[in-house]
Amino acid sequence: MKISGLLLDNLKISIDSIRSNLLRTTLTVLIIAIGIMALVGILTAVEAIKNTISNEFIYMGANTFSIRRLSSYQSIDGRTVHNPIIKYEDAVKFKHDFNFPARVSINVQGTGSATVKYEDVKTNPTVSVIGTGTVSVNPDMVNMSISLSRTAPTTQRAQEEISRMVRQALEILKSMDIEDKDISTASLTFNPEYEYSLNRRVLIGQRATQTITFSINDIQSDSEKASQIIDRLVQINGIELNSMNFNVKNNTEHFVKSRELAFRKAEEKAQQYAELSGLKVVKVLSVSDDGNQQFMPANNRMMVYAQEEMAVSKDMAGSTVLPAGEMEITTRISAVFVLE
Repeated sequence: MKISGLLLDNLKISIDSIRSNLLRTTLTVLIIAIGIMALVGILTAVEAIKNTISNEFIYMGANTFSIRRLSSYQSIDGRTVHNPIIKYEDAVKFKHDFNFPARVSINVQGTGSATVKYEDVKTNPTVSVIGTGTVSVNPDMVNMSISLSRTAPTTQRAQEEISRMVRQALEILKSMDIEDKDISTASLTFNPEYEYSLNRRVLIGQRATQTITFSINDIQSDSEKASQIIDRLVQINGIELNSMNFNVKNNTEHFVKSRELAFRKAEEKAQQYAELSGLKVVKVLSVSDDGNQQFMPANNRMMVYAQEEMAVSKDMAGSTVLPAGEMEITTRISAVFVLE
């Protein structure tokens, strides 16, 4: 009883003290709360920085890190700050003062045109050149893409109509000795067809569209074959010619020749620059292909052939004229040669 009475007395005294010093009590509680929040924030920030540094080390390697110059210039608070260069003496001093159980190495990166000297030994200068090789070839095939489209009241009716048109086109292609392996369906779509009247959209039916691609081979032996196919296909009502591209079926040999020509052009440039510098070419150091080998028609030749065909075909105005012209296969390389 005495203990419980003593606790009650202490509790009453504490409550009376808080009431009489309410402002001081509130400030004390706020200070404690702010201190706890600040501590939690500091611990969270430290943990975030730790994780960031750990992730950077993971990218570099489990037991490896590097120290390098950030950049030449850096913007801080709107001011441009020039970052000093890490000198070779600074790197050597760091390596000497780093007394931890680790292996420290110094790496110096110079420009590709720099010459490194040590006593009476020096590296040879290099020259970087670009070589372009172009080979002209006559196309021996043509790739075509046609679309057949029909609108009908229902999807089934549109599908039936488009199937009839496709069978008609296939009969024409097969009659012109186009093999099945050279014919394929690129797409088949069904879409509602609308017309707009008085700001209203009215459904008028379903449109079916089928796109077919095919190849015509060996056009050099029969130059009129592609024209004859087009003349017969355009008789189908609702057909569209999407694209027509001349090509070379087996172009590996031509690409090899264009690469050889590109390398010889690069070598000739290197020889010329070496002679102008009073040096000579020793060997090729590296060769890189830009990876964008071009295969395109020679436009100027296409226009010449087109004019010739139009002059010859004045009495054949109803037939399609398809001048094939020439194709250009181009390879572009970058090469580095060592000089002395």
